[in-house]
Amino acid sequence: MKSQFSKHKSLLIFITTVIMCGFSIMGGCLDYAGNDDTFRNLISAGAFGDIFNFYMPYSNILYGVPAYLLNMILPQINWYYWIMVGLSVISISASCSICLEKFDLFLAEAITVFINIILARDYYIAVQYTKSASLWIISGFIIIFHSICKENLHWIWGALLFVYGTSERFKCMLMALPFFAVFITVFYLANYKQQNLPKFKVIIKPVIALVLGIIILLVSEHSFRALHPEWKEYWEYDQASVNLRDYMCLDYTHNPPEYDSINTDENDIALYGNWLFGDTDFYDISWLKKVYSIEQPFNNCKIRLSVDIIKQTFINLFNIPTRNPFESLGPVFLTWIFIVFFLLRKNYPDKLFGLGILGCVVMMYWYFACINRYMWRVEIGVFLSAVFLSGFYLSKAQQDISRVPSKKTRALFICIAVILFGAYSVGMTYQWRYVKDKHIVEHEADISGRLETFAENPENFYILTDFYVTNNPASLTYAKWNNLFSNSCYAGNWVLPSPTALHSAREHGFDNPMTALISQKPVFLHCDSEDKRNMIITHLKKISKHDIEATEFPDNIWKLEVR
Repeated sequence: MKSQFSKHKSLLIFITTVIMCGFSIMGGCLDYAGNDDTFRNLISAGAFGDIFNFYMPYSNILYGVPAYLLNMILPQINWYYWIMVGLSVISISASCSICLEKFDLFLAEAITVFINIILARDYYIAVQYTKSASLWIISGFIIIFHSICKENLHWIWGALLFVYGTSERFKCMLMALPFFAVFITVFYLANYKQQNLPKFKVIIKPVIALVLGIIILLVSEHSFRALHPEWKEYWEYDQASVNLRDYMCLDYTHNPPEYDSINTDENDIALYGNWLFGDTDFYDISWLKKVYSIEQPFNNCKIRLSVDIIKQTFINLFNIPTRNPFESLGPVFLTWIFIVFFLLRKNYPDKLFGLGILGCVVMMYWYFACINRYMWRVEIGVFLSAVFLSGFYLSKAQQDISRVPSKKTRALFICIAVILFGAYSVGMTYQWRYVKDKHIVEHEADISGRLETFAENPENFYILTDFYVTNNPASLTYAKWNNLFSNSCYAGNWVLPSPTALHSAREHGFDNPMTALISQKPVFLHCDSEDKRNMIITHLKKISKHDIEATEFPDNIWKLEVR
């Protein structure tokens, strides 16, 4: 019986991962880890209309095509969400199967359950596209390298996963390259004397496939922007905006005369700081570049090497637990365990591998310190690279781990696996039964009902200042959300001024959501924040050089008129 189970160990690991994912989704308080995925999902679901709803900003043009096609076949399912979760399940189970290939079945199952528990929050519950891309790229590399060593064709699946992860977030691939370089270098040094290296003809096919895949991604993105200059303009605008909103702290007092020279006051800066830059005529790319020039002397986000930067590197490397949820810290602890383990080994390649992984981690945090930007959705890619490649290295370097454990040891592994699985499944079931519904009721943010109410008055148009949408990603389906923004759009956020986000506004005859509020057209402001409303009115007073009268309607709706 054991032999039969062992032969199907990979299938058992996959089934275990699927079950763990199911319990996580059932009991976890689902949400996107940041609003980027919320708006990308809205685009995929056709909420702003079907124009360009296959194009996910910050990803390659080809990334959104599968969800686009599946939405046409079965629109009741949120394919944007389930593609991320599904590929994460495949990536985790494939990586565990390969890294635990030489392990006893019961130990492999226990480790698989543990890995799923420590990754559940980030890959099943609070998913995010940058986190997912890192996982897929790392797992794709492991599958490819393992296939090369085995001289089979499984590298095809690894290459597809690697390239699709790269299409989701190209920078994640660049971030993982140093870790791949360390792994390949140490593997070569450890095996070249024994002439135990893969043959060139086996290596060249996957390498060519990866290079071709990346070239196709680059060419397709370049071609899309060339064919659609409005998107090229948006990307130039967004890049200039990112330089300000992500890496600089705008402050009017830094240089009042220069700000006055571009007709910008403290309220304009505050409006931009609240992501309400819907006045596309005022906050144009020329304004962004001028402000960048003004703030450049105060910019501390530069690549540099100094005592202070080195200090910040290690401070922020070791205070990660103070900045992130405990449920996400498993990869961090495992990284340091692996590094210490390798450094204490007597084997020279193992020590070198440990030093290499340590160097990569420190180098990444040095970069984060230089740009003064720490985001767990990026940081987890660093630790995931370290953990998965360390496990893969052990599976290639150690020969004694395939030894069959004693009956007592095997029984211990079974107990550990059962306890971990039982505790997690019971905990998630309790969450589902007694906690999750309460969370949804208390923090419900589904605005689809409001948008449907707006749609009942198609002659009106509504500008929204609140950027929440829903706390249940699985509900963002094409069937439910398609064209819900038919007579509304946002007053800001990074989706503006993309062609997708402005599609409905342009259909109603205007390009500038902010100034449309004081036009003769029936355009209304939906705003539940007095501060934001006052900032908008103050800005419009300055632009129009007239007083603005605000008339309140039910449900936080306002009509602004020039006196």
